[in-house]
Amino acid sequence: MNKKLKTYIQKVILDIDKISDKRKKLLSDIVGYIKQAYLNENRANIIFICTHNSRRSQLAQCWSIASYQYYKLKNIKFFSGGMEITSFNLNALNALKRSGFIIDQKGQKEHVYLLKTSKNSDGQKYFSKMYDSKSNPKRKFLAIMTCSDADKKCPVVRGADKRTFLPYQDPRISDGSDLEKSAYDQSCYIIAQEMFYIMKKAREVI
Repeated sequence: MNKKLKTYIQKVILDIDKISDKRKKLLSDIVGYIKQAYLNENRANIIFICTHNSRRSQLAQCWSIASYQYYKLKNIKFFSGGMEITSFNLNALNALKRSGFIIDQKGQKEHVYLLKTSKNSDGQKYFSKMYDSKSNPKRKFLAIMTCSDADKKCPVVRGADKRTFLPYQDPRISDGSDLEKSAYDQSCYIIAQEMFYIMKKAREVI
């Protein structure tokens, strides 16, 4: 892991206690699913879903994988998807880059991005897709709705063991304004905090 990302993560972990009790209750529900999935199957699959799979669900997948690797957990896989296909928003990508991720598009298809935690790491591919894309699990998974629009449009997620609502404010409302950069940085940081909280607690129960 590169130094910049490591420093960012250390700050995130220090700020975990600042998460509100209301949010911790929602996050603990996700930890509970992971614990039960481990008891039943010794593994867990989680899909983050928002309307366009371009901002919040992508950020959640990215930070959940980073926190999973940081805490050296096993047999938890993370995915993301949407109600329609667009592209991974560049403002969200730039927020991840500012946090320390290395973004490599060399050799990738258009709108496919390889995010790495260090220059020599394998990295993870990210691109906008439907939540039921062939690259995502079709059964035995937790569906986490990260926006109210997707929550309303998709009351039932086929194949999911469980469906839960974990809403985040859409940074898109700041697009084109002076607040654009800070809004995306804030969304990135908040989502990182909560994913690290989930994985920290998961490590304690599995």
